[in-house]
This record gives sequence, structure tokens and C-alpha cells, in this order.
Amino acid sequence: RVDLRIGRQDFYGANGPTYGAGRVICDGTPLDGSRSIYMDAVRATIKIDEKNALDVLAIYNNPYNPLSIGESRPYGDQDRPLIDPYNSEKEWGGGLYFKSKEFKDVPYELYYLYKRETKALTARTTGTGKVDDGRETHTVGGRVVPKLTETLSAELESAAQVGQKDSGPSTSGFMEYGGLTYKPAVDCSAKPFFTGAIYYLSGDKNEGEGHNDSSWDPLWSRWPQFSELYAYNTIYGAGYWSNLIYPHAATGVDFAPGHKVGATVGPMYAAEEDGLGGGDGDL
Repeated sequence: RVDLRIGRQDFYGANGPTYGAGRVICDGTPLDGSRSIYMDAVRATIKIDEKNALDVLAIYNNPYNPLSIGESRPYGDQDRPLIDPYNSEKEWGGGLYFKSKEFKDVPYELYYLYKRETKALTARTTGTGKVDDGRETHTVGGRVVPKLTETLSAELESAAQVGQKDSGPSTSGFMEYGGLTYKPAVDCSAKPFFTGAIYYLSGDKNEGEGHNDSSWDPLWSRWPQFSELYAYNTIYGAGYWSNLIYPHAATGVDFAPGHKVGATVGPMYAAEEDGLGGGDGDL
């Protein structure tokens, strides 16, 4: 009835992220890009029946690992910064993640996640050596992947956040994803696919310090979802996906479980102008 795993572990399997498409949980060590994605966590999977399961998660990621062996360049032997090279943030949390295949053609997932960050990097502090005060965030969301026809499927995910900074202002955020995938019926082991989608992450509507912050907090989803280059160069810190509107198209071929090749293309726009680039809202 229960599978239990305690300690360092990856929330990414042979076929992709363990939780949905990795938009809320995937990478516990974002600053090293795609080099490693492990979490220090406790995960219990409760098998309700053959079609339904509930994961109970507890996560604690520390920028300093006293159990590590060997040298970790360019940082200290036991350092593993999470979002900035100043080794300043600790984060912990967890939650509940429910997966259901009760309805064969409409599998769905529901989740509640809590995260506590001792410090948070923002657009106005990136590259300055400074960080914002810490925050706590509550996130509720759901994902559904209905099969519309034998060759056409959809994916929808939506989540909302509320929280508070240590200095007092409240935080909030929204994430939306919608996409359609076409997989033509071909009689061979290589299966091509074509996807059109749009991805939305809320931005901060009120520029400046000491106000309520409405930008999306990516939680444990700070990884190269679409671009390694963007994950490192985003103005919000390593892998900090936020303030984004991303219409895109993707195509590729699935050769076997865990083996595929594909390409994704699309323009990235800022959901809210933040005055950082001096432009018209484009990222």
C-alpha cells in the first residue's frame, strides 16, 4: 500500500518529470543547470487502488552539504548554491500530490504545495549580491490530459498561489498552460508528434519595493524547461521562471520509452512590464 523513500532522490524519471510536466516540482539544485536535479526529501506514495495514488512529500534543500566528499568547483568543497553564488538561501516544504487514472481518457492530477524560502532573489537584486527577505508560499493546482480522439490529445494545467514575505507584504501568483498534441497514426515504432501551446506565468504588477508581489514563484521548477540559455540568463535568478507569456510550437519523434528527439520554438514575452529592460514588455 505504501512506498517510502528517504534521502537524496530525483523527481525525474526516464520519461520525464515525476510530477506532471515539471511546472511546479522537478529540480532541487537549479544553479548547476541540467547537471543534477536531486532533492533531499522524504516521499511516501500511498496506493489507494490500481488507478489512484497520493504522494506525501517533505523537502529540505540546503546550500551547504556536510556529507559531501570531494571538490565542488567553483564553490567550496561542501557548497552547492541553489539560486545565486552567494550561498544564501535555504528552502523547505512539501505537500500532497494526487494522481488519478480513474477515467481512462481523462487522467488528472491535483496538488497542494507549501514552500518556505529563507531568502528570495528578485529582478531588482539579481547581480547585486543582495537578496530579498524570505517568504512562504501556498500553491493549489491541477492538471488534466484528456484524449480527444485516437490522434489528438490536450493538456491543461492551472495553479494559484498566496503567501507572505517576512517583511510583511503579501504574495500571489498564477500559472496557466494549455496545449494540443497531434500524433498521427503510423505503423512503425517511431511515433511523430506535433504540439501547439501557450504558457503563462504572472508577473509583478506593482514595480518597487515594499508592496504586494503578484509574480509567480516557480517553487521547485527552476530547471531548463525549454531553454538552458534562458534558465541561466533570466533576470529573476537561475531557472526562475516568472512573468512570462510563451506561445510555442513543438515537434519531434518518440522512438521508445525515455528516448525521443524534438524541437520547440516560440517568442517569449513579459506578462507585466517591469521597467528592467527599458523596452515594451518583450523579454
